[in-house]
Amino acid sequence: MTPGAPRITPLTYDELDDDGRELLLGMIHNDEGTIRARTAADPVPSFIGTMLRHPRLFRKWAPFGGALLMRGKIPVRDRELVCLRVAWLCQGSMEWSEHVKIAHAEGFTTDDVERVTLGPDAAGWADSDRIVLRAVDELHTTGTITDPTWAALAERYDQQQLIEFPTLVGNYTTTAYVQNALRVQFDSRTGGLAAR
Repeated sequence: MTPGAPRITPLTYDELDDDGRELLLGMIHNDEGTIRARTAADPVPSFIGTMLRHPRLFRKWAPFGGALLMRGKIPVRDRELVCLRVAWLCQGSMEWSEHVKIAHAEGFTTDDVERVTLGPDAAGWADSDRIVLRAVDELHTTGTITDPTWAALAERYDQQQLIEFPTLVGNYTTTAYVQNALRVQFDSRTGGLAAR
C-alpha cells in the first residue's frame, strides 16, 4: 500500500455518473500484464476512481496516456524500460507494480526487472537497453538529454520516435507524481516496489 491514507477517496462504480461510467469503460484493463478493453465487471482501480473526481482533466489525459501505451511508436521493450525506470526513480509503487506485470507479459525476466532498479550502468544490458535507461536517467536528473545520448537514440529512432521519447518519460513521471502525491492506494498483493 502507498504509505498513509489516500488524500482523495476514489469513486466507486455506484458513485459514478453516466459520464464517469463512459470514461471508465473507455479505459484499458491490465489483466496480469495483458492489456485489454475494460468491461463493467472489472473493478474500478483506485487511480481511475480518484481521477474521475476531476472528469474534465481525466477525459483529456487518459486518451493521451492510452495513445502512448497502446499506439505509440517507441518499441514495446523500450517503452517498458522507460515505464519501469521512471517508476523506480519516482518511487511510484503503483506504476512500478503495474508495469512489472506488463513487462513480464512482454518477455522481461525477473533479472531484467531487477536490473532496471540498478540503472544503465548495471552489468548485463544490451547497448540498446542501456541507452534507453541512460536517456530516462538524464531527463529525470537534468530535465534534458545530453548530446551523446541523443545521438545514440537518433541512430535507432526516427523523428517521431525522438519526439515521443521525452513525452513518454514525462507522462509516466506525471502519473507517478499524481499517484504518490494523492497517496493512491494499490492492491498490496501486487508487491509495489518489491515486485520483480
